[in-house]
Amino acid sequence: MKKTSIFILLSIALYSCGVKEKVNDARSDSTEIKQTKLNSIKSENKKSCSILSNKYNAVANWDSSELYTYQIQDLFLNKNNIISFIGYISDIEKIDTIYLLKLYALNFENINMYIADVKISASAFEKFKTDKVNREHFQSYCFIFKVNSIVNDYQRQPANFSPESERVEAFLNPNQRLVHFSGDFIDFYKFQEEVVN
Repeated sequence: MKKTSIFILLSIALYSCGVKEKVNDARSDSTEIKQTKLNSIKSENKKSCSILSNKYNAVANWDSSELYTYQIQDLFLNKNNIISFIGYISDIEKIDTIYLLKLYALNFENINMYIADVKISASAFEKFKTDKVNREHFQSYCFIFKVNSIVNDYQRQPANFSPESERVEAFLNPNQRLVHFSGDFIDFYKFQEEVVN
């Protein structure tokens, strides 16, 4: 009887180890599939933004360099380049017959923050609005716009700024900047959400 009981217990233990291994393998496969889908979405977003930027000969990845404000001003104002601005909408304001998109972007590599006030005509805004623009969650966009001015707002930076309250949280040290663009809307691409179920 003891040998039979031991045999049954050992059989159950070995069987359950095999089941756990199969469950772990299934979880691992599921995680890999999700990661592959996520990488595909990221790749598609990057490709679509690049295509849009190339269509307008817009300068992309300008925020990945360690540029002083005067160099950014030279790039977009003096050389009359169009900008490809990847970021989020913090607010949309109506002023007379136009709309003003209030945008922001954070660069965690060089710890800088960029904001933009971009004017958009009522007709262009209608197209933009039909693309299901809402404030329910953060949505990334690639905006193409003509830059009219650039200033470093370091001195005017609010102490606490959070995206949920239409302000971006940043505690600037001397190496950080808050660069403020203003310009005229040309086009946009709404990123596919990077969410995989």
